[in-house]
Amino acid sequence: MKRELGILLVGLILDFSLLAVGVMFCPSISGNAILEEGCLFTFAHITDSHLPRSREINERVFEWLVEESNVSFVVHTGDIVDNALDETAWEDAYYYFQQLGNRCSWRVLAGNHDAMSWRGVDLANHERYFGNDSTNQHIVVGDKLLFILFSWNDMEGRISNERLEWMDSIIQDNSEMFAIVCLHPHLFGLSLLNILGAPNYDEIWSHIDWHGNVVMTLCGHIHRNWVQIHSSGIHETWSISTEALMNRGYIRLFDIYQDRIEVYAYSPWTGQTYFSPLDRFTIDLSSHNYDVDGDLWANNLDYMPTHPLVPNGIFVSLALAISLIVYWKHKYFNT
Repeated sequence: MKRELGILLVGLILDFSLLAVGVMFCPSISGNAILEEGCLFTFAHITDSHLPRSREINERVFEWLVEESNVSFVVHTGDIVDNALDETAWEDAYYYFQQLGNRCSWRVLAGNHDAMSWRGVDLANHERYFGNDSTNQHIVVGDKLLFILFSWNDMEGRISNERLEWMDSIIQDNSEMFAIVCLHPHLFGLSLLNILGAPNYDEIWSHIDWHGNVVMTLCGHIHRNWVQIHSSGIHETWSISTEALMNRGYIRLFDIYQDRIEVYAYSPWTGQTYFSPLDRFTIDLSSHNYDVDGDLWANNLDYMPTHPLVPNGIFVSLALAISLIVYWKHKYFNT
């Protein structure tokens, strides 16, 4: 029995090791944003600054964004401050974004740390520094992308039906553009992560699925990179979570082309560009590739659709562990 448990433990270690390769190991090179011929513009996604805890990182990140002329738009998907009542943190947050001035467009939505205090839901400071209309926002970037932004305004992070109907009308009015829905909680529907997901994610997806031009959703909240691809049965939508800015100054960058979006990541704090499967991938705008990583799993069934070793590698490691258990059981208990 001890041998069986030991072998099973080895299998589990192999299992999690494969996940670690995909999630934690990030090949990197030094350098700035990549801009290839034919790129129309670049936008940046940052999230979870949690000021004042990441003041030095924020200073370096925004210095880089001010200098980086290729970036046309910056979106922050919430938790820009750690405490919704911390006036100094809000002043810092406002100062950092004001540095961008007229160089590029930007939007900041509220996360739970920005909107919740001992008073309950409290968006007063977010609205004071980022506008009274910051709860529901939309902006067109580069005459090609429509951004829908939902701030956290509910105790649980729920997006109400009224707000979803507002989104529907905006997307319908801009049906010739690709749409990107931004919010703080994720929409993955993964059991292990659901505690940090939008409580009514199924309802949100039912509205998104009405629109064939919604190409992706962007979120934060879980402080980790993750990618899934949602299928409506007719079209697919990428669902992307980006690592917390406060960890290492991580910026997810999107180079926009006529037929695709090239996604990668850079940190001005570390001076590295990241190319792991959760950092670097391509979103095809002109056709449907139902197996992005070529591992013979359909995108909507793939636990990690940008990593060719997942889930096949997990199944191989589990099969190996089970085979070893059967072998040792036969050898030591049936003789």
